[in-house]
Amino acid sequence: MSFKSINMAFKIVSFLLVIFLLVSCGHTPENEANRQSLHFAASGMNDGIPAALVHDGKQFHLFFQGKINGDDNKWAQTISSDLIHWEKSSTLQLPDSSGVINSAGFVIDWDNTSGLAKDGQQPLIAIYQTVSTDIQQLAYSYDFGKTWTRYTERQISLGTPVSDYKISKIIWHEESQKWILMATGRDHVRFYSSENLIDWQLNSTFTEVLDYISGEWNRADFFPLIDTESNKTKWVLMVSYNSGNPSCGAGTRSIIGDFNGFAFQPVREKIKSVDYGSDNFAGVTALANNICYHIGCISNSADTSKSVNSFTLPRELSLSRNFNGFVVQSSPVEEIDQLRDQKKMIAGTNLKGVLTINEKLTLPYELNLTFNLNKLQWLNFAEKFGAEFLTDAGDRLTVAYNHTKRVFYVDRQYKGQTEQAELPIPVDYGPYIANQETLDLRIIIYHSSVELFSGNGHVVMTEKLLPNKEFNNLKLFAEGGEITLNGATIYNLTN
Repeated sequence: MSFKSINMAFKIVSFLLVIFLLVSCGHTPENEANRQSLHFAASGMNDGIPAALVHDGKQFHLFFQGKINGDDNKWAQTISSDLIHWEKSSTLQLPDSSGVINSAGFVIDWDNTSGLAKDGQQPLIAIYQTVSTDIQQLAYSYDFGKTWTRYTERQISLGTPVSDYKISKIIWHEESQKWILMATGRDHVRFYSSENLIDWQLNSTFTEVLDYISGEWNRADFFPLIDTESNKTKWVLMVSYNSGNPSCGAGTRSIIGDFNGFAFQPVREKIKSVDYGSDNFAGVTALANNICYHIGCISNSADTSKSVNSFTLPRELSLSRNFNGFVVQSSPVEEIDQLRDQKKMIAGTNLKGVLTINEKLTLPYELNLTFNLNKLQWLNFAEKFGAEFLTDAGDRLTVAYNHTKRVFYVDRQYKGQTEQAELPIPVDYGPYIANQETLDLRIIIYHSSVELFSGNGHVVMTEKLLPNKEFNNLKLFAEGGEITLNGATIYNLTN
């Protein structure tokens, strides 16, 4: 081969290599899944949302649905032992011959109430329905969802037309010794009961009229929590709705009450948001080892970006009270602490103005701030204080507390217009009256999201970020006065 031919071949290979690098390094939605993983992503689906979270005694099974290339609903499932490290998701093949499956509930029949146990294996049960009919179907699996058998001995029916509703949750209610199924639609939920998961009857219908939730009720979850003050069990109805969120677009609120196996009776107090950010929707829960775990979808009906859906960091839920009644507290699961790698300490200081951290940060990372509130009533106490995250291009993300207005807030400002953010993004607020000695902010930031936890879990804010923005610069600030920063810690997170 001549030198000229070799030189031409080298140029071609070099050109192809450059093209490959440009493609592989591009911040496209498809590329997002290949980055350092911190959140579970819905297998490249658009509009992906969780459907159920089931614990089999050892592992968690997450069932979810979404769309691929704008097609009809696709279903998938994945497994994890710690809610952090997930196996590669696999397609969920529910047996169906009558149309597209729009909703489903999943539960393990531990006591064989259905009579479908085989050779000592308790079946995983799925009850589901299609978009075009009022018919429900039941399928069972002995290998936790890898293969399914359709139940055909008799018709499964909820007894009323429910094509406009979604099957949202199936639980076992110990006191009544019955299964409870919830169907959600329009502005209410319907509670059904069964002794065997096959024969169902409508028990009651619930809609909240004291603090009306605008927007269609899209999904719901239902679970018990123990009130830490009275040590009594209360029930939480968690409703996701497609519009009317105090922040923007879709949202989720919690309604606290009592449940006797037939009807849900709410306590008479203001309904509160599960998450005060814009982007925590359609969450599911599972009870395991006396802990209630929660995972939602980082998505919003008002969001027009095309990035692949990811789910929130898994959280532990608990119930407490404050001056405004019951509060569902939310904190990241302890397993997230195991992801902490490199650690950077920031010494305490009297903060007035801006403190720039002169070090590039690598996503994903966690920032923990502790502010001293002992001088809260002083005239020169800071009006606002918190953190600013910036990109090299000048985009800014502010996560802070406004002492004057008694709210946390998240402000996302992108420099110039982009295809994914043509309009200014509104500031989101989380109400909180800080009256303790210190205020902790735990902020976990990923390539495509930021999550704030503060007020001992009373305030949680989840916000979606544009995946092509790297917030790798950090400033701490106090505005309108001075505050003491007791200290700060930054952890790199590796999965």
